[in-house]
Amino acid sequence: MPHRIPTIYKILGAVVLIPLAVLTVLTIAMKIYLSPEKVRSLIVEQAAKHLHREVRLKNVSLGPVKGVLVEGLEVSEKPDFKAGTFAGMDAFRLRIQWLPLLRKKVVVDEITVSGLMVRVAQSKAGKFNFSDLIEPAPAIPNKAAAPDKKSAPGLALPFDLDMRRASFKGGKIVYQDLSSGDEWLVSELEATAKDFSLAKPFPVLAGLKAEQIKRGSLKAKLSFGGLIDLSHQA
Repeated sequence: MPHRIPTIYKILGAVVLIPLAVLTVLTIAMKIYLSPEKVRSLIVEQAAKHLHREVRLKNVSLGPVKGVLVEGLEVSEKPDFKAGTFAGMDAFRLRIQWLPLLRKKVVVDEITVSGLMVRVAQSKAGKFNFSDLIEPAPAIPNKAAAPDKKSAPGLALPFDLDMRRASFKGGKIVYQDLSSGDEWLVSELEATAKDFSLAKPFPVLAGLKAEQIKRGSLKAKLSFGGLIDLSHQA
C-alpha cells in the first residue's frame, strides 16, 4: 500500500511561519520608516534568529501605493545552505494602511505570496525536516503568573490585526520519504482567504494537484471552499 502525503496541517504549519515572520518584521520596520536596504537586513537577521537557519533575500522595495515587495526569499535546511534549501518564494507583497499603525493596529489590505516552494523530507526515524520549526518552546520554570481565565480564547498577537485578503499563487511542495523512497509533488497550490480573523470564522478557497512521482503513479486534484475557525487554537 503506497504511503499517503503527510498531514497537510503539519506541512502548512511550517510554510505559514515564513510569511508570518516576514509580516512581523515588516510591521516593525515600517513603524520607524527604515530604508529598503535596512528592511532587507532586518528581515534576514530576524528570520535567521527565530528560525535558526540561514536566510537569503535578493531585494526589498517600498512604496506608499504598491506597499512592500520582498523578492527572492530563501530559507536553508538546518543549519545552513550547505544542507540544502528548505523553502523559498519568488515574491511576497504586503499592502497595509499606515495610520492605524499609530494605534498599534495592523490593517492589511492585501498579502500575496507567489512562487512558494517547500521541500519536506521525512527521515528514516520518522522525523520531518521542519520539526524544529513547530516544536513548542520549553516551559519556563517557576512561572508565578497563572493564566488569565478572562482573556479571550485564540492566538495572541502583540497588535490588533485586520487582514482583508491573503493569497498564495503558484505554490509547490516536494515530499520525500527517505525510508521508503516515496516521493510526492504537490503543485498548483493556490489559496485565497478574505477577512482573516483569529476570533471568528473566515472564508477560504484553495486547490492543489498531488502526484506520486516515485514508487507509484497516483494522481489527484483537490479543491476546497469553506470557513476556517482559528478562535479555539491555544
